Amino acid sequence: MCPDRHQPVVVGHGPASSETPLNLALMKLIDAQFMETPFYGSRQMARHLRNQGYCVSRKRVRRLMAKM
Repeated sequence: MCPDRHQPVVVGHGPASSETPLNLALMKLIDAQFMETPFYGSRQMARHLRNQGYCVSRKRVRRLMAKM
């Protein structure tokens, strides 16, 4: 019998990763636009960023907006 058979295995619990430089730039753009249009949600904000030339999904924008 293996001696470590009843040892708990923890996978994927590493140190928290910081945001990428692109995400930080997106957060600045989201913040600037949110000051002008505070009623924008994640859908309209994602549409605004796509019109500015950034390839972003609504889920990414929603996560970044929640983090701010």
